[in-house]
Amino acid sequence: MITSTELQLLLCTCICMLSIIMNWKGIIKPIHLNFYQIISIFVGIYFGLGTWTAFIYGNFSLPIEKTHIIFETYLVIAFYLTGLKLIERLAVSRIDQKLPYYENHFTIITFFYSYYKISWQRIIIVVLCVWLLRIYLGLRYGLWLSGSAKAETVLLLPYSIVVINQITIIIMQGCQIWAAASFWSDRRFAYKFYSLAILLSEFFWTFLRGRRWIIMWIIFILFGFFCSGKKLSFKYVITFLVIMFFKINFIFPFFLSVRTTRNTTFAKNQDAFSSFNNSAIYAYKNFKKTSKKINNENMRERPLGLYRFIAQICESSQNNPLMLGNALFRSIIMAVPSAIVPMKRGLLTSEQYIQQHYKLNQTDSANTWPAVGYADFGIAGGFIVGIIVGSLILIIANCSKFILPTYPLISLSFIGSLILNLIQVEADPNAWWTLCRNIVVVIFIAKFLDIFYLRKK
Repeated sequence: MITSTELQLLLCTCICMLSIIMNWKGIIKPIHLNFYQIISIFVGIYFGLGTWTAFIYGNFSLPIEKTHIIFETYLVIAFYLTGLKLIERLAVSRIDQKLPYYENHFTIITFFYSYYKISWQRIIIVVLCVWLLRIYLGLRYGLWLSGSAKAETVLLLPYSIVVINQITIIIMQGCQIWAAASFWSDRRFAYKFYSLAILLSEFFWTFLRGRRWIIMWIIFILFGFFCSGKKLSFKYVITFLVIMFFKINFIFPFFLSVRTTRNTTFAKNQDAFSSFNNSAIYAYKNFKKTSKKINNENMRERPLGLYRFIAQICESSQNNPLMLGNALFRSIIMAVPSAIVPMKRGLLTSEQYIQQHYKLNQTDSANTWPAVGYADFGIAGGFIVGIIVGSLILIIANCSKFILPTYPLISLSFIGSLILNLIQVEADPNAWWTLCRNIVVVIFIAKFLDIFYLRKK
């Protein structure tokens, strides 16, 4: 008889294979990779290979689950992939054969290929302004390391600072696209120097923000490489593998150790800079003893968080009614600016709302799209949220393509922010609605500045 662990490994492998089969063209030729393929690939990686990672780091065992819960959980994920694929067929397939990849606005390389439309002077000015804001927020509010932006801290921020910070997060994604594409494509030394400086400074920032941001930084580097048209030679492959080995075996454990040390040892009675500095020194000196242990525990538990929240909802739904869209609606409400809906500050987040409804513990959980889909509509909810996410990709891609001739940096920034959500499977509905809200705000500000500029002329 097949055991719970064997069944989980079998089904997670099926999810991984399903992702590969659905997106094999983009995997073989990354230059043709579109937005739908990249999100499906990362769903396969996180829900497929992630379970294998937890199995290996967990001494080749997984938590015991009920058979029907395992089936329902992975069925929801499969339906989610199916919904994404349906929208891809409707949106992308009709133009795939009519346009080359560099004109197809669903192809990621299209936007990386447009980096040359932005002058390096503007990029440098934007990057410097963003770093000034980051330094101010770090020194004034302690917003440096991942996990420091807690609810009570964010509520202390002036509303204007919150809005500006949200805009800078988006704009910096465009700067990273410019830097990644310019570094690989432009032959001028000055451009390579500026782009490399930006990439290195952003790597430091991604280290402070967390491993998912580091992964995104790597993805930008890869897309910039593919955009340049360079052939994937043996030396590039070896270099990439060496860098990844270093990141996985040193950077990731070191980051976790710094964050854990700061939260447990140096967080009290120290300012943000001293706390981080002392935590980094302590983590470095005790790397072999503490960092690898923390990393092993995290790699054993974190991948299962994506799966476990869906499984908990599946099990609890047997004794509780479905939410019928309330979880999804709550995520929309939480993305509406508090200036419009001030009452939202007293509401539970979508994740907490789901936990309250299904009588689950109020703990930090991975509130993914499949989890929200199941909470609202059961197994069919996976397909429904797949359609919703696919439609959001369609809207954002078309919006970015439309404004590209007029606002190239803003267009690339929208795409960079979209990629951030695509590769972070833990990006819940609130993150997507927040992105849509920020896009509207940025476009409104850009149009307002255009009117002001015309009046000046």
